[in-house]
Formats: sequence, C-alpha cells, structure tokens
Amino acid sequence: MDNNHLLQYVTLFKYLGDSTRLNVLMLLKEEELCVCELQAILTISQPAVSQQLRKMKEEGLLLVRRHNQWLFYRLNEEYEHYEFLINVLNQLPSQEDSIHTLRASGLKVSCERIGGER
Repeated sequence: MDNNHLLQYVTLFKYLGDSTRLNVLMLLKEEELCVCELQAILTISQPAVSQQLRKMKEEGLLLVRRHNQWLFYRLNEEYEHYEFLINVLNQLPSQEDSIHTLRASGLKVSCERIGGER
C-alpha cells in the first residue's frame, strides 16, 4: 500500500473516530437526510452540523442534493473506500429508531409536502 492510500485510511478513521461525524455517517447509512433533520436528531446547532457535513463532503464521503431551501446529504457510493466504510457502519447499531422518532415528531422533511418529488 502506498503512502497516499494509507493517508486516505487515516483520514477515514479520523471521521469514524469523531462521535458527531460517526453519528452522521450512521444516520446517512439509513437514508438521505437534510441539515435540519440531522440538527434535530443530533441536538447540535445548524452551523455545527453544516461544518461537519462540509468537511465530509470535501473528503468525498458525502453527496449533496438541493431541493428548494433544503440540502439533502447521502453517503457517496462512488467514494473510493465506500465498501470499507459501509462494512464498518453495518457493524454498528442501526439509527432507524432516531429517524422514526424524527418522523413521528413531524420534523422529517417530506418533498411531497414541499411540492417536489424525491
């Protein structure tokens, strides 16, 4: 393994080693979510969520889609180490309950509600 690949794994482990970023990745493994949904689940400020998402997007871990004023994030299946990442995330507890709670509280953004299609 060359030094460049090794550094890519080091960077990935840096993201996996941060509790907020790991939680975001675990949530996005379940489904695409917008910033406000992640903010509600993580109970941290919108700027803090956005900063973490920006860093992971710049690294290539995430893709973003804009719909009206919402930015929706998802895991990037084209990320060079996606298979490794998803294998790690699959070993961790599911975050489906957090998303279900968000939906039950009425905080889940629905593109059908805002006039578009998902």
